[in-house]
Amino acid sequence: MQFSESVKTCFKKYVVFRGRASRSEFWWFTLFTSIASLALSFIETVVFSDTLGNIEPFGAVFSLATILPTIAVGARRLHDVNRSGWWQLFPIVPGILMGVFMVSGQLGGESNGLWFIGAVVAGLCVAVVFILIIVWFAKVGTKGINRYGEDPLGDYLAVFD
Repeated sequence: MQFSESVKTCFKKYVVFRGRASRSEFWWFTLFTSIASLALSFIETVVFSDTLGNIEPFGAVFSLATILPTIAVGARRLHDVNRSGWWQLFPIVPGILMGVFMVSGQLGGESNGLWFIGAVVAGLCVAVVFILIIVWFAKVGTKGINRYGEDPLGDYLAVFD
């Protein structure tokens, strides 16, 4: 799948969480959202830095417009490697715990440092899960049919994806 075809497919499947997505579909769409976000951030910095300060209205609108297709293509990509799409949301739990530990340590004024240890452990859990998910995103999809459907490229093309 080429760059433009991938972006079109992801927007056509805006909130389609079932099925499978090839590596090329996922990574081209990730590249598109990354480049667009950087470009919008640069434009907003140049144009609005004096008037709006750190507020980035275009970036916020773009992020809101692409969050659902980003999560959807991530779920479909995980389906391609025979994993549940819910895995991509798993880092939220230790991330919230890390925030709770950090806030409780700052507000409580505790000097024993247990809040710091909790925050570090939760942060390490987030890092480990992110690495695991990136490995799954980069992995070659299962050939043929898995529990989430047929191979998006067909059996004979899975090697070249």
